[in-house]
Amino acid sequence: MTTALSTLQRRLRELIVAPSGVAAAIEELGEPAAAALEQTVRSDGKLSAIGRLEVYANAYFYRIRDCLEGDFGALHAAMGGDRFHNLATAYLIAFPPRHPSLRFAGDRLAEFITAHETAAPFRSNPDGLGDLAHLEWAIVEAFDAADAEVVSRDELASIDPALWVDLRFVFQPALVRLDLDYPVHRFRLAWDAQQRDDPEPNHDDALEDALAELASFERGFHPILVWRSDERVSYRGLEPVEAACLDIALAGDSFGTLCEYLASEVGDGEAPNHAAALLARWQADGLIRGLSAMPPTQIAPYP
Repeated sequence: MTTALSTLQRRLRELIVAPSGVAAAIEELGEPAAAALEQTVRSDGKLSAIGRLEVYANAYFYRIRDCLEGDFGALHAAMGGDRFHNLATAYLIAFPPRHPSLRFAGDRLAEFITAHETAAPFRSNPDGLGDLAHLEWAIVEAFDAADAEVVSRDELASIDPALWVDLRFVFQPALVRLDLDYPVHRFRLAWDAQQRDDPEPNHDDALEDALAELASFERGFHPILVWRSDERVSYRGLEPVEAACLDIALAGDSFGTLCEYLASEVGDGEAPNHAAALLARWQADGLIRGLSAMPPTQIAPYP
């Protein structure tokens, strides 16, 4: 009984998710598949068995498309509804969902836009749509990451200065570092402002201006930081020096190594002030979970 039910469920799923639709899939499979469907799904005066299953197939696609629009709202705004619909269709054909939860429906959309051969029509107009998808998925990931306590200013101040050179940062799990080719965070910021219940006027104009700005940029180097503090996800562009310092710390190198890099960039005299400013900002942003004198491979994992 269990085997028969599993087989039936698998066959119905294959028809529901068929890219060409239920009718085309049945026609391709031939008369035995049509007869089997008639025995499984009851027809009535209004809908055939195929028609009834098409209802589920359409609902399946539109539910996933709506989920993608929810996770990639700025991308939807940048592309327009019809073009985003076509993107979702092409994406689901190339990368059918591999997880039962809708939470993961968009986990390969950025990869699809950036690299898949069938996504070429969606890579530009404006350029940077793949980067925008990368940013918005990072926001999803940060929002869903595990909670972690972060260090306070008093806790940092209580550390013996003699220990700092060998200390390594332990960052909270809701932190994502991106290196993008386009400053797409500016468009996402304008889209966020439009979504808020905010009395500021002209948000539609600001979004259009941001889209025009995005279209005018050439490829470059745009390091981005995404993180969550309490229940709010934040993101910002990073200056190259801060990005390099953060990458040093994320790699598990010591605070002393970070300071040596700063000295090479800004000079020995300015390095302490720069290091202190970075430390203060990372603490205020809630990025730092703790510090450890242990090698990176021995630092305790996140709970």
